[in-house]
Amino acid sequence: ILTASIRSVGDIPFLASRGVNTFTFSTAIAQAFFAIEATEKAIQAFEQAAQNSAKSSAQNSVQNSVQNSVQNSPPAALETA
Repeated sequence: ILTASIRSVGDIPFLASRGVNTFTFSTAIAQAFFAIEATEKAIQAFEQAAQNSAKSSAQNSVQNSVQNSVQNSPPAALETA
């Protein structure tokens, strides 16, 4: 059985509890079905952490590049007076 014309998110678990396992529904119902506050907060935290990690990696890369160029530079000539 294919259930169509789902009008509210609550219809899905109700019908599923009655053995219906195939549904069609609008994009708005799908978004409402999967809109969970804890999930949204976790997504935001993950995105922020990813951005911070990218910034940190870029900064570390620049620092490592500078350190490598300093370490690999020939020693400066000593002045003799």
